[in-house]
Amino acid sequence: MKSLRLIHVMVFACALRGETIYSNLGDPVLYKGKVSRNISTNDVALLTITQGFRFTALTTAVLEQIELGVAASRKGTLTANLWTDGVTGPGDLLGSWDFTTTERPGQSDTVLTTLATPGGPKLTAGVNYILTLAPRGTGVAALWHDSYESASVFFAIDNGPWESAGISAAGAARLTGSIPTVTTVPEPVQILTLGGVLVLAVSRRRRWRR
Repeated sequence: MKSLRLIHVMVFACALRGETIYSNLGDPVLYKGKVSRNISTNDVALLTITQGFRFTALTTAVLEQIELGVAASRKGTLTANLWTDGVTGPGDLLGSWDFTTTERPGQSDTVLTTLATPGGPKLTAGVNYILTLAPRGTGVAALWHDSYESASVFFAIDNGPWESAGISAAGAARLTGSIPTVTTVPEPVQILTLGGVLVLAVSRRRRWRR
């Protein structure tokens, strides 16, 4: 008789949340509240200005949140963009998130604007990425506060090509995410033969008659 081999495997998936993918924020003073770089549209500052910097992911995780030290002197919408590293500037776009901030210039060096990034991309430890802030629409005049760490900084004027600003203070930012984990728990392997099942059934029946 052929044996019947039954194997059941249960897979449990969970995630460790709140893992820091990258941060240039200090403690307790998070960033330079009086030193910033401009993010603006041309109807306000005569130029449309986008800024960004390169960073290296510290851990492999799915991006869930971006926190930024930004301030806005006028009401307007900003867009945070995450890119692959194109060496001379941003490469492929990985994600884009619009947001507004109520923070005003010079108010604080500890207040952060939080962006939820549902369905965010998976970032890999040791790999370089570029984070940029761009104005969206019109009437935008914002400031991205400098952090206490330096990085390769990039900018674009009037939606033109990306240009390098060399090594300078990176915009204040922290990226956090979740680390998916998978645990496989195999059940005991059961090898049963039809003959074995019949013998067991007969044995139980005899004991019941006694």
